[in-house]
Formats: sequence, C-alpha cells, structure tokens
Amino acid sequence: GQFEKMVAAGLEPNVVTYNTVIHAYAQTGDSKAALGQFEKMVAAGLEPTVVTYSTVIKACAKAKDARCAVVTLARMEAAGVLPNAFTCSSFLGAVIAGAVPARQLPAVAAQAERLFRAVPLSDHNGYTYPPMITLLGRVGRREDALALFRQAAQRVSPWPNDHVIRAARSACPASARAEIDSAAAVVRAAPPGLARGRRGGRGARHAGGRGRGRR
Repeated sequence: GQFEKMVAAGLEPNVVTYNTVIHAYAQTGDSKAALGQFEKMVAAGLEPTVVTYSTVIKACAKAKDARCAVVTLARMEAAGVLPNAFTCSSFLGAVIAGAVPARQLPAVAAQAERLFRAVPLSDHNGYTYPPMITLLGRVGRREDALALFRQAAQRVSPWPNDHVIRAARSACPASARAEIDSAAAVVRAAPPGLARGRRGGRGARHAGGRGRGRR
C-alpha cells in the first residue's frame, strides 16, 4: 500500500500517518492489523494520542474483541492519556458486543464506569449512554442504570432518544417501566428522524471530537 511505499522511499511516518492507517484497519474491523500498526508506532518512538488509542479500541469493537479493548484501554490509562466520548463509546461497544466471561464482567464494568466518568459530562451523548446503561443492567445494577437513564434525559438532545430508551427497558427495574414507556410514547409520536438515533449530547462530539489531555 501507499504506507509501505512511503516507508520504502525513506520517508518517516508521523503520528498522523499512523493514525490514518490504524483508522483504515478499524473501518474493516481488523483489530490485529490495527494493533500491529500501533506497536510499530510505539517502536518508532512516537507517542500515541487519544485518537490513536480510541481508534484501536474502535477496531476491537468492530471485531467484537472485548479483550483487545480492555488491554488497549489499560495501556491508555497507564500512559496517562485522557479519554473522550469516542473512546468511551468505542470501548463500551466492544464490551457489549464481545463475549466477556461472566466472572470477568464486574471488573470490566468497573473499568467502563471509570472511563465513563472520566469523560466530561457535557460530552456524553446518544452513543455513550445506551451501552453504559445496558452494561449496568448486565451486572445487576438496575437502580444505577435507572439513574443514568434519568441523567440522559437531561443531557441527550434531541430527547427522547430511542437508543437510550431501548437500553433502559432491558436494564432498569420493572418499577420504572411506566416512566420509560412515557418517554417511548413521545418517540413514537415524533416526526421521522427527529428522535430516532440522531447524534446527540448537548455540546457533545463523537468520532474525532475533542478529548481532554494529549491527542
């Protein structure tokens, strides 16, 4: 490919170059190749950024490889690189889609919750709330899932958001069903496209969005 030709010509790849190549592998869900480029980047003495780590985690999510995401996030935390909403949604997507063994799920949920709380509240959106609510439900923390659903109701725009509502229905206590159904009724009455999965979060950004710390 063009990357190999550039290296063969004696041109030095930089952080942007590696991030671009990793992104291409992430798009196809080739987590092994994405991790391979990540390791080459580190071996070249370049410092991975939040975009680098987040894109590798996205590749893990596409491949439904939760272990890859867990290990990559741990490396990101150890390097002191702060996450953004894209990191969060990608990691949660990997955990929800991947086959996390039941005995490991509480620890992974705790790691996900730390990540979720590390992202500024104003950056959370219709991509970060649903999988976090779902994960809390999977580990039996239904009241916490309900609290997060209520927070989403205050933060996600447009609201109601049917992705959040579907997550809440599966994760929240049965006693909250009337509250959730009330929000769902508004979704059903909304014009097509108004409340159905539009990118949300007041002030939020998703892929390529701003993250705190090094990039």
